Amino acid sequence: MALPKVVGITLTTLTIPCFTAPIPTPSPSESLTRRGYTVDPTPDDHYSGDGVYAWPGQGKDQDGKNKNPIYYCWVTAEAADKYSDILEDAIKKWEAALYPNSALRIELYPDTHGNPHVVCKDLPQPVDALCLTDGGEEGSSVSTTGYNWIDQGQSYRHYVYMVGYGGKSHDEAVLDLAHELGHVMGLGHEHQRDDRDDNIIFECRYLSGVDEAYKAIKDSNDPAFADLGDDEEAKLDRTCDSWDLADKYFKNAKPFVLGRNVGYPFGQFKQNGNFDYNSIMIYSTWDNSVDVPDDKDNLDTAEILRYDQNGNPVRIFQGGNEDPALAGPTTGDVAAVVGLYPK
Repeated sequence: MALPKVVGITLTTLTIPCFTAPIPTPSPSESLTRRGYTVDPTPDDHYSGDGVYAWPGQGKDQDGKNKNPIYYCWVTAEAADKYSDILEDAIKKWEAALYPNSALRIELYPDTHGNPHVVCKDLPQPVDALCLTDGGEEGSSVSTTGYNWIDQGQSYRHYVYMVGYGGKSHDEAVLDLAHELGHVMGLGHEHQRDDRDDNIIFECRYLSGVDEAYKAIKDSNDPAFADLGDDEEAKLDRTCDSWDLADKYFKNAKPFVLGRNVGYPFGQFKQNGNFDYNSIMIYSTWDNSVDVPDDKDNLDTAEILRYDQNGNPVRIFQGGNEDPALAGPTTGDVAAVVGLYPK
């Protein structure tokens, strides 16, 4: 997805059990087994290499607890006015994964002195913060994953573009932003784990934009397809299995390419524990489909689905519930974050 410009700077992308009620906050004595598909923790507080890791620690707080803050600022005051309530509720969905249950905090940048109208460009530069902005209504939201050590010294290298919120309900926008915050904290897509095909069904031919992809592939003389002759289905399958080919011919397939085929730095994500069908980091059935039927339980052309214990195909819901107000991070998602930011 091509990214828009912000304040004159073109951003580059580094792309990156069912709960029917809010998940309980783990008690201090509760042990969460690390799972998920995540970046690694930053090696230490003074790491100066490159790569994408969890957000680094900034020492201890007044209580002697580890402090790993994600400081954010708004790119425009207008975005702050439109989306502050959505951000607040999205952060609440992750409450069980944040301080005091982990070292992670998501807070307004200190130099704003609590005023969200002190925007990113007005802060000391380069600003080492998560930059939040309105991405308009066309397309879908996009964010960076984890903390970027590759482009140290560059402002706006961590960002979330909130896209399409004018057509969403408040709860839908909150869930969308909570998903993007999962990326920011260091979580990849559950459906990009290398064990995806052992757990769910993904049909690339049913993704939106597939007709244009078929045409682009057919018109190409790419040597990557030289051994496939005129087999358009095989060419599409190869495209959907390759980050580079998807980037050339079928960008809508990029968020589904398996991690082992993505390359540096995201090909180095770590996979832990069991696959989580209800993760907030998985896409819902029909969210990216070329043709959504009136009967959404008719899964003949679903782009992503799973089978229940009786072998019946069923829909997948991001965050484990069809109702976005009730959907959110699972205990497995919480465990993934707590594992990255131990208190």
